[in-house]
Amino acid sequence: MRIMRNMAIKDKLVAIIMLTCIAALLLTGGIFAFSEWGAQRRAIVRSLSTHAAMTGENCKAALTFEDANDAKEMLSMLKEDSSIVFAGVYLESGEVFASYYRDAPDTNLLPSEPQEDGHEFAGGLLTLFRSIVLDEETIGTICLRSDLRPMYAMLKRKSITIIGVVLLGSLVAYVVSSRLQRIISGPILNLAEVAKVVSQEKDYSVRAAKESNDEVGLLIDSFNEMLEEISRRDVALVEANESLETRVKERTVELTAANRELQNSVERANLMAREAQEANKAKSQFLANMSHEIRTPMNGIIGFADVLADEDLAEQHKEYVAIIRDCGRELLVLINDILDFSKIEANKLATEITSCSLAKLLNSVESLMRPKAVEKGLELRVIESPGLPGGISTDPVRLRQCLVNLVGNAVKFTEVGHIYIHVSIHEENGEPHIQFDVEDTGIGIPKDKQGTVFEVFTQADGSHTRKYGGSGLGLAITKRLAEILGGRLTVTSVEGEGSTFSLVLPAGVDACKNGFLDRHNLAEELRTDRDKSVETAFLGRVLVAEDSLTNRTLVELLLKRMGIEVTIAVDGNEAVQKAQNEAFDLIFMDMQMPNMNGYEAAGTLRKAGIATPIVALTANVMKGDDKKCLAAGCDDYISKPLDRARLIEVIGKYLASTTEPVHQESDAAT
Repeated sequence: MRIMRNMAIKDKLVAIIMLTCIAALLLTGGIFAFSEWGAQRRAIVRSLSTHAAMTGENCKAALTFEDANDAKEMLSMLKEDSSIVFAGVYLESGEVFASYYRDAPDTNLLPSEPQEDGHEFAGGLLTLFRSIVLDEETIGTICLRSDLRPMYAMLKRKSITIIGVVLLGSLVAYVVSSRLQRIISGPILNLAEVAKVVSQEKDYSVRAAKESNDEVGLLIDSFNEMLEEISRRDVALVEANESLETRVKERTVELTAANRELQNSVERANLMAREAQEANKAKSQFLANMSHEIRTPMNGIIGFADVLADEDLAEQHKEYVAIIRDCGRELLVLINDILDFSKIEANKLATEITSCSLAKLLNSVESLMRPKAVEKGLELRVIESPGLPGGISTDPVRLRQCLVNLVGNAVKFTEVGHIYIHVSIHEENGEPHIQFDVEDTGIGIPKDKQGTVFEVFTQADGSHTRKYGGSGLGLAITKRLAEILGGRLTVTSVEGEGSTFSLVLPAGVDACKNGFLDRHNLAEELRTDRDKSVETAFLGRVLVAEDSLTNRTLVELLLKRMGIEVTIAVDGNEAVQKAQNEAFDLIFMDMQMPNMNGYEAAGTLRKAGIATPIVALTANVMKGDDKKCLAAGCDDYISKPLDRARLIEVIGKYLASTTEPVHQESDAAT
């Protein structure tokens, strides 16, 4: 195309038209020739196939009776088609049964053996094989070969005709384009002359003559408008200077209005922030109310399930009771998860960093989770690395919650194998960190899902929700707790082989100065203490103030089984009256009662000089509820649902114990 750059526009137009016409003619001719070539090939194949079918049909009798002469006679009928140079019939064994040659016999035309049904173009010949079938059984094969030279000769003649048409069309295109190009090149050349005059003489009053309304006419109009615009340039500059001051004033007014709108937006944003804070307060109050309302019936469900478990029941009934108790505990775990997540989300989750025994923590987690692992036939083991400190500085409650969540998940998603809790210590940035690796041989987590398992309400596979249960909050809460405690939670997993969740937290102590871990001696000590607590009963009179019949019946039953004399009050007023008129060794006070609630009742008793220990019973477990109870005059605090071990622990602070055995089961749901 570089050749055309310096050509005159009229020559360019002629060349473009010529090239376009020639290209179109060549493309059309090529397509026609190719189409004709394909059509001729298909026609020859169809014709040869028809001959093969008819001849094969005629040769069936000859093949059946092995009459070669009859077969040759049938083949000789193909001489009517001069293009067929060879025909042959083969037996099923591959031997030539009969043959036909248009000219003298030629071994080059005779295929050595029959082929499968089909055709082939090669060596200027079309070769076609067809099976001869009688009663669905192949009895032979017919082969026909056709000379392609007549087809090639015809295609050659048509190609010459196409070339002639292209040449003639090109000549006609040249003659027509030479005349028609003036329609376009003429006005453009005139415009070029006018532009040359304006450039040399600086005469902007000259105008180009318009001859048409096409694009060239539009170009001439634009050129004339440009000259007119240049003439008006100076006038426009003067007008622009005069209007500049006016535009500045208008812009100032616009900016002032925008500033007022911005202030309004800020006020609306502040209002929305206040509404969001109020909504958050309402949500917290709603969660507190729901926690109380749900925990109150849960106390009855779990408590009476524990009581029934101690009764002499049929095995099937014991199984039903165990199911009720387990379901209640799982529901309570779900409630606790939702409350914990709400606290974390609102940045109201309280942590208390204290020195705690690593041995007690590990033994507590192991003893709590071992029954679930054993029930599924899994091996649960704590593997301690050398050099572990005897104690660490962290929040033991939250750390235990993290480990229970991780081990509970491992038990839930593992059917066979083991669950190991590897505990080790190492340094990060010069500070000691303790690491808990919870390893399982469970279902594992797909690689593309490992980044989402820590999101709220998410499990690695949605189908697991029904099979394994769970809210999808446990890992999210554990990860956030780890971050609040200054650490991190990560996962490595192979689908179908298992997972390892690694919890790393600051140890907060110097292992060398803090002594080393001796978990087994501590386990023996805890076992002895637990055996003693199981055999403990108490003496004393206890007042139970509880408005819920279910909870009232449960607490009364549990206390009487411990040998305690129980008096009931159904609301705060009755509790105050009985406490003032009778002598009690301990008072259990529900904090949510009609007429007079537990806070008011406790305060009234303290003002009246009643010094009897008061233990708050409440389903409120939000942040600060325990301090609120203590501030009202209570001496201790027990949350609902009741944990029997916690109940015994609290009673032991205020009542004398005996040596009579007590019906007690291990931890109730908390």
